[in-house]
Amino acid sequence: MKNVFILFSILFSSLTFSQNVFWYNVMLEVEGKNASTVAGLVDGFYSNHEKSSDVTVNFSSIPLKGPSEKATHIISIASNSSQSLADFRNSLKGENWDLYISKMSNYVKSSRASAGKSLITNGSETNYPIGQAWVFKATNPKLPSMIEAFGKLIKSYNF
Repeated sequence: MKNVFILFSILFSSLTFSQNVFWYNVMLEVEGKNASTVAGLVDGFYSNHEKSSDVTVNFSSIPLKGPSEKATHIISIASNSSQSLADFRNSLKGENWDLYISKMSNYVKSSRASAGKSLITNGSETNYPIGQAWVFKATNPKLPSMIEAFGKLIKSYNF
């Protein structure tokens, strides 16, 4: 049985990653003329929404992507604690959340979300202005050897 295995290695300038990073990403498709409005809505909501000190929220554009990727922007929420990330996700409700979603729906053509945990992180002590996503399809029995091989590949790069 095939499972979709997503290894999402995001290194953003405002995030400091350790070996275990739990993440929740919302991919957004936004027309160029609406990008600054959406950025303002995202900043306005998440800057004023309470979060623990180990939760970070980052909003980024996706200027370089594969031909099948429709998303133009990403909201990346990360934490070293799965509990902190879950608590933050569970806090996204109420009147302010409903208003934010209502406003966003006027500018976002499509969206999708994914969540996971980093398995391999390289270069985590340095801030980077760009991120990178690697998506693989792997069968469960091959997953440990794939992770090991990917780890060797990533460690061979001098970031």
